[in-house]
This record gives sequence, structure tokens and C-alpha cells, in this order.
Amino acid sequence: MSKELIISDEHRTNELSLLPGGSVVKVIQNDGKVYVYDKIKDPARYVARMDTSKIREIWVNDALYARTEDENEAPWH
Repeated sequence: MSKELIISDEHRTNELSLLPGGSVVKVIQNDGKVYVYDKIKDPARYVARMDTSKIREIWVNDALYARTEDENEAPWH
């Protein structure tokens, strides 16, 4: 698995993600890249708005939220 890339505040588009508190969402793409987003206030809504076509797994606060068995078919669509 790739090293985790923690997304900094400068790359955030939602002002709520700049405020302390919330959840940590980890996204593991089919190519092994791992992106970590902290301070997510509504993880279900956050995940629902993602383009999941290239995502293998999504973790919320270190608990598996969703996984695709076939990397060519994401279960969220």
C-alpha cells in the first residue's frame, strides 16, 4: 500500500473542513494511492459526493465503510 497523503487545509473546498472536530475519511484508490481527509463533519454525505469509480476502499475513523470486490466495479453507483 502507498504512503498516506494527508490532504492539507489549502486544498479543502468546504469551509467546515477547516474547523476542528469531525471524522477522518481514508480513501484507497485502485492504484494503491491513499488519501486522508480529516475534519469531515458528515462522512456519509462526503462519501456520497465522491467519484467512486477509481476507489477500492473507504474507511471512516479506522472502520471500513465501503469496499469493492472488483476494482472495475464500485458498489456505490
